[in-house]
Amino acid sequence: MPESSESMPSAMGMPIPPRAEAHPPASVGGVGGVGDVGGVSPTPEPAAPADRMATISPVPLPLPTSDKVFPPGQEPPSILILTKDEEINIEACLKTLTFSDDIVVFDSYSSDRTLELARKFPNVRVIQRKFDTWSKHSNWALEHITWKHQWVYYSDADERVPPELRDEIIRQCNQPGTEVAYRLKYRNMFMERWLRNGGIYPVWIIRLFKPDQIRYEMRDVNPHPVPQGPMGDLQHDFIHYSFNKGLIPWFTKHNSYSTMEGTEAAKVVRTSLWSHIKNLRNPNPVAKRRALKNITFYLPFRGLVRFLYMYFLRKGFLDKDAGFQYALMISMYEYWIEVKIKEIKRRWASRTSDQVRRHMAAHPSTGSAMMPPTAYPKPVGAAGAIPVPGAPEVAGAANAHPVSVLILTKDEEVNIARCLDCLSWSDDVVVYDSFSNDQTVKIAEKYPNVRVVQRKFDNWSSHQNWGVQNIPFKHPWVLYVDADERVPPELAQEVMRFGDPARPESAFRLRRKDMFNGRWLKHAQLYPTWIIRMFRPLKIRYERLVNPVAVVDGQVGEMQEHLIHYPFSKGTVHWFERHNSYSSFETAEILKGRKAGPPLRILDIFNPDPIARRVVLKQVFNRLPLRHAARFVYLYFFRLGILDGPQGFHYSLMMSCYEYWIEVKLKETSRDWRGAGDALAARLLGRGPSPSTQASAPSPAPNPAPSPPDRTPTTPTTPPTPPTPPTPTTPGATEARESAA
Repeated sequence: MPESSESMPSAMGMPIPPRAEAHPPASVGGVGGVGDVGGVSPTPEPAAPADRMATISPVPLPLPTSDKVFPPGQEPPSILILTKDEEINIEACLKTLTFSDDIVVFDSYSSDRTLELARKFPNVRVIQRKFDTWSKHSNWALEHITWKHQWVYYSDADERVPPELRDEIIRQCNQPGTEVAYRLKYRNMFMERWLRNGGIYPVWIIRLFKPDQIRYEMRDVNPHPVPQGPMGDLQHDFIHYSFNKGLIPWFTKHNSYSTMEGTEAAKVVRTSLWSHIKNLRNPNPVAKRRALKNITFYLPFRGLVRFLYMYFLRKGFLDKDAGFQYALMISMYEYWIEVKIKEIKRRWASRTSDQVRRHMAAHPSTGSAMMPPTAYPKPVGAAGAIPVPGAPEVAGAANAHPVSVLILTKDEEVNIARCLDCLSWSDDVVVYDSFSNDQTVKIAEKYPNVRVVQRKFDNWSSHQNWGVQNIPFKHPWVLYVDADERVPPELAQEVMRFGDPARPESAFRLRRKDMFNGRWLKHAQLYPTWIIRMFRPLKIRYERLVNPVAVVDGQVGEMQEHLIHYPFSKGTVHWFERHNSYSSFETAEILKGRKAGPPLRILDIFNPDPIARRVVLKQVFNRLPLRHAARFVYLYFFRLGILDGPQGFHYSLMMSCYEYWIEVKLKETSRDWRGAGDALAARLLGRGPSPSTQASAPSPAPNPAPSPPDRTPTTPTTPPTPPTPPTPTTPGATEARESAA
């Protein structure tokens, strides 16, 4: 059940299905769950109707195993914990819940050690179900799980129950009364302190309830619990530690939340605003609060409004830097919702697809019928390579020379076909895949001029270096293309003209046109940015974990035509997800550079070489305070992103979000927020922090070691390893940096 800031003081008349009785055991099974109790065989029970979210096997749900009888007035509640990859949290959470003899870990198929750690605790039942939406998932648990006790306390894995709250919960569970649910407050921990201000405290949420008297409203995210009776309040707080897995999961989770919230909001803004205004007079406080929230979906600049509200009106500034950072992060979340409402409402994806079709209409292969599936060449064996037959050249190309093409992919089924359609002029296209989980490889294998090589991704420089050093290309020149890029006919002709093996250059750099919502970002994307994309494989290597720098041994030339780049072809949710990952690698690079990097050569700002200027400007920029605000001002005003219309405004804001991620992750790494937060939570709980929890904390900024080529799986062939490219010694050896976007 997601964290929600909205309390439910009364019922809305939602129908509640009959609840399975705890004594005697009733039919709660449902083939949708697989369960076991740590070391105890569950008592079989009849299976309920099949659930569409069926899991591993139709094993009946486990029943409570404890037969402990509690003295009058001391019966605890049952416990419900929803988990997904919570190995960092689950032990510390369960240690504060051992007062109950009936704990259900309701897991969404964790891929880490969550279940292994949970099963070490007595009286823990594990039930698994594939997650669909918050409301459906939560309601399924309430309707299908048999509880030993009349009351259920719900806890997230990143929450802790102090002793005083434990005693109050037990006391309330044994008092007579008409209440069917109780609200609690929580203390949110962030950056070494408890956030008391900014509208964050007190926030009341329902956590103790009778399971047959409550259901969650049908919303994809932040659904409200709706009790079917009176509700009371508890006086003590639980502790919420929402950042103990680091900032990366927080941003990832809220990117997902904002997508679901944006989808819900897009439905709301299609209705009449007046209908929501009228609902403000509704006597039901739940309906009134929902109406108020729906009205906010119509507001422009909701991210800015949220920041001003939290930081100034609700005095978030009293929480010092933690209050400032948290207000920024929540305002960023509100902006994500806003931009995703616009994306859905104004059909950005359709406009982008239409632009791709219009732009590539002149390409000879676009729209042409592909070979039938039975005619595609197949690998000749497990150790053989996909045949590489000839392909037609671009019409009108003069002095054309064959060139190989390299495409890096990971889950690119949305892009790969259109990318390959504009590469029919090459008879050697290598799709270098990082074990995609979608149809990318199957689509690529349908093209007669394509072969697929797979390797697990570690970091950008290591991955690209392995590709150029180990893949046997058919031709001496290679063009590197991303799956979300298109090669127009004019560029294809220029590539083949420059593909002469006798040319003196070792590489060529070119420019790229970035498209967003049907428009070329001519200003906000820092055009022209030169990137090295055509090279001799033995004359190039890459440095840096992300946005790799191409180091070329030899002369670098320039091409006049452009690549066309569609960075939002998979939607804004993918863009934010990808840049969250990029920012973590960038943080690691900055920290590494500060320890052993080149000294700051401030006079290189006036260097005529654009690459040298860019390097020193980046070093200066990384030392600026409020770099995210500086990035927005620079892109939108100094680089005239304002001339790119609404697309320029949104792109500048999104790049500001990216810079903020780097900025706040640098703070997280240098100040050990998690260690200090553990100590604070331990003081509030009245005990020492869990050593196992501290030991399992992830690094906020990944810095993986490159995988050795001989241990990296490839398919359909393990290509021979050519000689290692020489370290550049030529005086003219050139470095070029990919765009930060």
